[in-house]
Formats: sequence, C-alpha cells, structure tokens
Amino acid sequence: MVRPTQAFGPCRPKSRWLTGDADFLIRGRLLDSSGENLAPETVLLPDKLYQIDFKLLGDVSIAEVKQLDKLTYSVTVNATSLSPYTWISVSKRFLGWFSDNGFTMTVPSRVLKLHLREPLDLSRNDFKVCNLKNCGAL
Repeated sequence: MVRPTQAFGPCRPKSRWLTGDADFLIRGRLLDSSGENLAPETVLLPDKLYQIDFKLLGDVSIAEVKQLDKLTYSVTVNATSLSPYTWISVSKRFLGWFSDNGFTMTVPSRVLKLHLREPLDLSRNDFKVCNLKNCGAL
C-alpha cells in the first residue's frame, strides 16, 4: 500500500500558485497492512533544481546529540523548511555508519543514529549538519 504523507508547505509565498517544474517534490513510503514501513522513505526531487531559489530552502541545525550506549548516538536534526541534499559530518575520525546520511529534510525534525564499531566520546560540537545552502552550492 502506498500512502501519501505530509511534508513542509510550499517553498514559495502562499499568494502564488506553484506552476513551475521546480516547484514540486514527491515523497512516498511503502507500508504493510498494519502501517509499518517496508522500505525507507523515498523522495523524488525536481530535475530542474537549478531553478529553485536557494534562499527559500530551510536552514538545518543539530538540535540534540545523545549517547544511547557506548557504541550508539542519536542525533536530532532540525530544519526550518524543505532541505534537499542534507548530510551529517563528524569532526573526529570514527569507524561506523549513520542510519541515514544524504537525505532530504521533509519534516521539521528527524532523529538519526550513529552506530560505531569502537567506543568514541563525542559531543554535540563534534557533529555538523550540511545542506546545499550552508555547505554545498552556495
């Protein structure tokens, strides 16, 4: 079953109709009959991303970092609006992986996990969240 989901509002002033090819984003989830996710969320971005006014994209920030156990951290990322091509970096060298890295922020807050192979002391200052607006094209 495919069910549409709610996302941020349009990236344009409400008084204008969304009519350009770069004005739309499609977001989808594949769920089973009980509503559980069968696959990660999929985001289809416009093929004319160069036509988007980057000032309308959201600002991203690290809201919270929690150590869940000696090998796992949760990282809460916030966005003020839609943020395509968002990723997290860590200032210290580590061996491990994020539950997701390289994603589109379609909701105001998202919690990711960092899974380490070896224990490492990390603080909020060791994490940086980037998008096209603050670390990318501009």
